[in-house]
Amino acid sequence: MARTHYEKHQGTFSDKAHMLARSLVYPSFFGGRPERYVIHRVGDGEENTRLDGERAIDLTVYSKKAERLRHPLGFTFQERFRRRRYEPYSDVTITEFNEASGKPSELYKIEATYFTYGYFSESKNTFGRVIIFDVQELKRLISKNTLRFTTNQNPKKQSFVCIPIAALEYFGLIKWDSNSL
Repeated sequence: MARTHYEKHQGTFSDKAHMLARSLVYPSFFGGRPERYVIHRVGDGEENTRLDGERAIDLTVYSKKAERLRHPLGFTFQERFRRRRYEPYSDVTITEFNEASGKPSELYKIEATYFTYGYFSESKNTFGRVIIFDVQELKRLISKNTLRFTTNQNPKKQSFVCIPIAALEYFGLIKWDSNSL
C-alpha cells in the first residue's frame, strides 16, 4: 500500500519546534511550574503507530497530583508547526484524506484532547503565534456544518481542511493563545 513519503528535514523542523514548545508553550498553558507536570512524547515503533498513526496523538501531558487527587490527570495533544512564511494565512490546516494510500487522514482519526498549532522560525528558534484549541469541539462544530472551512491539496496528494483562526476564536475553541500573553 502506498504511503506518504517521510521528509527528514520536516521531522527535524517539527522536533525543534516541539522542544521549544516544551519550554515555552506548555509551562504557560499548565500554570508555569514545570514541577507540576510531565510531558511524554510519543516514541517510535509500535507506540508511534498506535498513538500518532492511528489516533493522531503526539504527546501526553500529565499534571502531577492536583490537590485531593490520587493520580495525575492526563491531557493528549496533537502538534503542528508551520514555517513562519505561512503565518499571514492565519489558518489551521488539518489533513483530511491521503490519496496516495486511499485512507482517511488526521481529521477522522484525531482523538487528542487539544491541538497545539503554531508558526516557527527554525533559523531563529522562535515562535510566531501559537494556539492550543479544543479538538473534540472543533469536530462537533464541523459535523454540524457550523464551522466553515475550505479544502486544498498538497503536492503529496493529501487533501486538507483550512480553518481560519478567527473562526476558532469566534466559537471559543482557543484555550491558549501566545498573542494573549
